[in-house]
Parts: sequence; structure tokens; C-alpha cells
Amino acid sequence: KYSKKKSNVRFDGVAVDVSCGSGLMARRMYRSGNFTGKVIALDFSESMLRETVRRFDDDLKQGKSRKERESDGKPELEVIRADISRLPLQSNSVRWIHSGAAMHCWPVVQDGLSEIYRVLEPGASAFLTTFLWPNENIKSGAPQDIRFFGKKELEYLCKGAGFEHVNVERKRNCAILRLEKENKD
Repeated sequence: KYSKKKSNVRFDGVAVDVSCGSGLMARRMYRSGNFTGKVIALDFSESMLRETVRRFDDDLKQGKSRKERESDGKPELEVIRADISRLPLQSNSVRWIHSGAAMHCWPVVQDGLSEIYRVLEPGASAFLTTFLWPNENIKSGAPQDIRFFGKKELEYLCKGAGFEHVNVERKRNCAILRLEKENKD
């Protein structure tokens, strides 16, 4: 579990915040010191990626320069515009993936989950959140392009994408998905 709390857990390799929005989690991963490889903020929206860069630069102004932080052993932060159904990452190249409150906006959820599975290293994991149906907080007039899921539907979609280890937990009207790509060794 990744949280704001300082952790002794270290993640080597590449970490990706998929559908990063304003880059909140990517920036937290970068600042935490828990990620020793590259941190990637990935989104389809150019305006969200510009916001990610702006906020990241604001964060850096409050501390050391980017070059100083990277020379201190901080990971590199990369910003990439990409479609979730066609991630520009090599297969088996990512150690950890986060996607917060975004799956319900993906055009084809199964394609996004399959891509996440493809790019994860064997033994690596993904942590995703989305909305569950019914969500009493969203009444009539909700955007038509937002999708709501059932818990069993999410389990089915994740297993269909290839994930062997799937945990879907309900927290009110949200789903927390913990997925792991099996290490075949």
C-alpha cells in the first residue's frame, strides 16, 4: 500500500501513474524517496500533463532544483502523453502502476487493463481505484461518458486481462483494486 506516510519499502525499477490527471500521485512517488527508478506520469490529456509539469516545477521551486534532486538519488520524472489502450512502454518493463479514479473514463476498460498487464514485470503490481455502481452521490445529469462497475465485473475484467492475483475491495462507492502479475519463475 502506498500512502503519504513515510515507508521503508523501496521500489526499484519503473513506476507509472496511469491517467495521472494533475500528477498528484506521480509527484508523491517522486518526493517519497521510496522509488529508486524512473517515475512516469502518463495521461491522454495534454492539458492535464501541462498541469502535472507546472505543479512539479512548483514543487521543485520549494526545494532543490530537478538536477540537484536527481543527483541526490531521486528518480527521474518523465511525462508522457499516451492512450491507455496503447501504452508506449516495453512489455515486462514496469515494476509498479497506479491509476486513481480513472478507469471509469477509459474508452475500453479491457484494453487498458490488458496494456497494464502487458507492461508490468512478472511479480509486479498495480493499484487502481474507480467508482462502483450504484453511486448515490451522482444523480441524474451525470456525464454519460463515466462508467460505473460492479465488484464482480471488475474481478472478471482483471482476470480476463491476465491478472492471476486480483483483490477488489469496496470502500463506500469506490473500488480499490490490487492486482499482481504472477511471477512465472
